[in-house]
Amino acid sequence: MLMFLAPKWKYKKITYICLQLLSTMPHIHDRQTFFSPHHLLCLCFLAGCENEYFKTGSIHIQLKKPSGYVDISLANIPVTLINQSIGCVYTTTTDTNGLALFELTAGICAISANQETTTGNRDYILSGSLSNIQFEANGEERSVEIPLEVSERGRLLISEIYFSGCLWPDGKNVYNKDQYLTLVNNSDDLIFLDGLCIAQAGPVSVTKPSGWMLHTDMKEIPLFMMCWEFPGTGTEYPIQPGERQTIAINAINHTNSEVGVPASLDLSSVEWAFWDPILTGSQISAGVKPLNLVWRGTGFSYLFSMNGPTILLFRPKTDLREWIANPDHIQKEPESFNTLKYLHIPADWVQDIANFVSSTSTVAYTRIPSSMDVSPGIATSGGSGLAMRRKYEQEGKRFRWKDSNNTAEDFEKSPPSLKR
Repeated sequence: MLMFLAPKWKYKKITYICLQLLSTMPHIHDRQTFFSPHHLLCLCFLAGCENEYFKTGSIHIQLKKPSGYVDISLANIPVTLINQSIGCVYTTTTDTNGLALFELTAGICAISANQETTTGNRDYILSGSLSNIQFEANGEERSVEIPLEVSERGRLLISEIYFSGCLWPDGKNVYNKDQYLTLVNNSDDLIFLDGLCIAQAGPVSVTKPSGWMLHTDMKEIPLFMMCWEFPGTGTEYPIQPGERQTIAINAINHTNSEVGVPASLDLSSVEWAFWDPILTGSQISAGVKPLNLVWRGTGFSYLFSMNGPTILLFRPKTDLREWIANPDHIQKEPESFNTLKYLHIPADWVQDIANFVSSTSTVAYTRIPSSMDVSPGIATSGGSGLAMRRKYEQEGKRFRWKDSNNTAEDFEKSPPSLKR
């Protein structure tokens, strides 16, 4: 029907909108699948049109075993393909030979495979990826190989992030100055926080593909707004096995009469704060240690994005201040009119990621490649008072936090652990 209502020059625009909407449609293999009138209208339009958007092709993906792991099974490994050009996400699992098949339309694609596995008495992550694959469709059949790598489960992890905020007593306006982040030592060894860094990956908006994801190999990750560093000379600030430590945006009691938000949190006794005297309105209580603000782009206040931040935990492999001093490491977003500049760090510095987007319709616009995080989690809504907390299991007398390099699977919405 839309074919007759729209002139040919508008086919592409309507097609793009339809494909965007269909990307939010439930998985067809789900027994209880319901389609909205908008989904059905789009399906009718797509079925009745012929142009390059609907010509499909297939990609055959063959996973390859990592060197030295001949006994690892390649069967039933989840494989994800993201068509970044139209914002669609496809998932499947491999057959007994490690082969996965996708049929899709043209676009720039990223493919990843990821699975937790056990070898001997140790847990590992089996993963591999390819990015910036230009797929032309038009009946094309392409075969690609993805070598898998084995890595150990993360030692120091982001166990919780609270960015949604709560409601003021009026029940209408959102109060979000009570945001915080918690780290956990998931290993059996003593770890020192000295020199560890925390930052948010750019861009702040995830309503469209980022210029970095579309036009670079993502060997460097852009940092948005500010970069923070734990102080110390190397062995001053330990975190014990299983121990958690929290860093607050404003390390104060947000529930007392002075602030006046009873639904908020008391963060006056946390270990750390994102605090620097240059920041406007930043607050810290006595006894709370401030992180070092080592780089500031623009602005004089610091908050996590309420639409879903991507938080990076990284340890520099070179002198960080010398790295920052190099102007080549501070650049604008590729192919963008935005003049905002971002600090870029090597991707191999990153130790852990908590990666969120605003909704299911923006999953394909994740800020980082699937090789680093398979799929982003969906952010808590502003004012909900909910945190994103990493799942865990009890092993003997202690907990083990889930780490499959897949935020969507590793985290869940829950009341903040610091809520009293």
